[in-house]
This record gives sequence, C-alpha cells and structure tokens, in this order.
Amino acid sequence: MREPSDFAGLPVLRDGHTWFAPPRWAERLAAVGNGLLFLGELTTAPPAVQTAMLRVVLERTVGDPALPPRCGSPPPPARRRRPRTGGTCPHRRPTG
Repeated sequence: MREPSDFAGLPVLRDGHTWFAPPRWAERLAAVGNGLLFLGELTTAPPAVQTAMLRVVLERTVGDPALPPRCGSPPPPARRRRPRTGGTCPHRRPTG
C-alpha cells in the first residue's frame, strides 16, 4: 500500500526551510512534459492517501512543484446532441 508522502511529497530541510520533495514518478512525469496518471482503486486506499491524492487531482501539485499543464489532462469531451423529448420538430412540415 502507498503512503501519503508518495503523493504529497517528502518533507525535506533545505537552506533552513522545509519543502516537500516530489516522488520520482512525479519528477519523471514533469520531465517528459505530458502523460497520464492512472489512479486505479483509489477508493480502496486509506483516507490519508486519498487526501494526499486529492491535492494532486485538484491542485495538480505533487510535493511543492506543480505538474505541467499537459500532464493527465484528457482532451475535452465531444459535444453530444441531446435527444428531443416530445413535441414536434420545428423544421418538419406536418404530414397529412
């Protein structure tokens, strides 16, 4: 099972300040500049891990650095036409 630090970053002391170092998977994903992070079975993870992952999903940050804009962003969904419900089509002439 994963630990919250796998997604939130590991606290590290640098120059007298604490920052959260990103895990290697996040560094690799950021270095490539795009990619997809699959979050399978997240609902079975402990609550602390789910909380850490929520920040990744909502804020797109892992540790202190942010993920590149193209990381994990699916293409926008295709627009679907809504089916008409009842009534007649205004463009159809009545038959009779």
